[in-house]
Amino acid sequence: MIQDTSHETRSTSNTLDPNLANYEDRIVIDEAKRKMDNMVNDARNKGVIVDTVFYNPEEQAAINKQAARYGITPNRIKGRWYSDSENEYVNVPRTPSLNNLNIMAEEMEHQFNRIKSPTNPMEAVDYRWREEN
Repeated sequence: MIQDTSHETRSTSNTLDPNLANYEDRIVIDEAKRKMDNMVNDARNKGVIVDTVFYNPEEQAAINKQAARYGITPNRIKGRWYSDSENEYVNVPRTPSLNNLNIMAEEMEHQFNRIKSPTNPMEAVDYRWREEN
């Protein structure tokens, strides 16, 4: 007969089990930081302003209230990350994590691989129509 002993190994401590935080975690985060730093440096060398602007306390409270309706952990969403390729500006998180690396890569993709909107009004209408259809 097999006994379930999993309840006996549970820790009541609020710290991470050292066996879970092994050297590979540090390697992954260091690699994420390296890639994020390289993207920021490349963008800045191309004249793009790279910024990290978080929500102010009032905005954060409103976002947390809205997120709670969908079961999202408070303070999980910390900023409005976006790319403005017309003005060469990107707002991205800089704390090294796989999630933030993904966000930064997506916004940099929008920054550098978006077709610029034409300045001629007739061409702009055609461009917007093609974007929507």
